[in-house]
Amino acid sequence: MAKKEIFKKYIFLAVLAGIIGGVVGAGIEKTYDDLISNKLQSSISVRKDLGKEFNNNVFSEESTVQSIIEKSSPAVISILSRSSHHDMNLPSADNPEFIGSGFIVSNNGLIVTNAHVVNDSDKSYFIVTSGKKMYPIQEIKRFPEDDIAILSINASNLPFIKLGNSDQVKQGQKVIAIGTILGNLQNSATTGIISATNRQITASDPMGTSEATLDNLIQVDASLNPGDSGGPLLNLSGEAIGINFATTEGAQNVGFAIPINNLKTLIEKLNKQ
Repeated sequence: MAKKEIFKKYIFLAVLAGIIGGVVGAGIEKTYDDLISNKLQSSISVRKDLGKEFNNNVFSEESTVQSIIEKSSPAVISILSRSSHHDMNLPSADNPEFIGSGFIVSNNGLIVTNAHVVNDSDKSYFIVTSGKKMYPIQEIKRFPEDDIAILSINASNLPFIKLGNSDQVKQGQKVIAIGTILGNLQNSATTGIISATNRQITASDPMGTSEATLDNLIQVDASLNPGDSGGPLLNLSGEAIGINFATTEGAQNVGFAIPINNLKTLIEKLNKQ
């Protein structure tokens, strides 16, 4: 009889333990499920926040680029050339032709471009603004060793582009290039990043008549085209950090710009003369 009572007690305790274990197990399972669910919801929320932040950043960058192009384009000019011995009786083939780009750096008509764009002393040069106004170039100061030319026209109250600091450019930095591509598509804009700095290349003029080795160039992946030479390379503050200079024949998305600090040094020298 005593053995039966002890056996019943064991059965009761086992059943009770099973009930308690089931209850506790169910509670643990529910807690675990709730924990997983909360973490999943938190992860989804974080992803949504990151996605929203990414979209906002993309939209903000696009708006910035659009604003810079809109504000800077009036200060970007096209350069035309014509034989200095132009005869008005000659056919239209002797009319001025687009040869490159440039940009205004002061409101009184100081303009910068590449020296190779205006290297022919037997030609006369003109600039055309985005508003289709044409001005003859009054003076050209060429610096072939830097492939920079500083031009002046007789005008005032012109829009101009501020000069940045090319010593501060970084690899991967977003940039904007504006110029007259393919000879007649004025104020075309393209974007890219700085691929590298301190590049050295040996470049020749379009006719292949002369070569120059230039150091400390900014390499960009922006799509530069014939006619972009002399146009501005801008940062996202709308400042010129370079002068578009050359593309690499046979390679895509490889272009170069002359650091704007080279120009600033030349302007300082001219102001001291």
